Amino acid sequence: MNNRTSDTDTPDAVTLIKAALLFLRAFALYFARRAPALDEQDSVQFAMGVFDFNLWKHQSHPPGYPLFIFLVWIGDQGLGVGPELSLRFVSPIIP
Repeated sequence: MNNRTSDTDTPDAVTLIKAALLFLRAFALYFARRAPALDEQDSVQFAMGVFDFNLWKHQSHPPGYPLFIFLVWIGDQGLGVGPELSLRFVSPIIP
């Protein structure tokens, strides 16, 4: 039996804290080094899809990634941060 896990092989609190800190450091590095604006056609189409989700107009491009657009829309409408900043927060979370 390993000292780091219990009988059911669930991670202990120290391991979970280390994983959370590693995620936060990676997210902070990603967010600090991001491009200053939407720099690709895909990211512009995703931002347009937040305002008007329409696959026929390629907003966003097919298949549309409805969960991704929905989470960005929540950030835009619920938090009022705008689609660009909302895209930056959701991008590293949903690959």
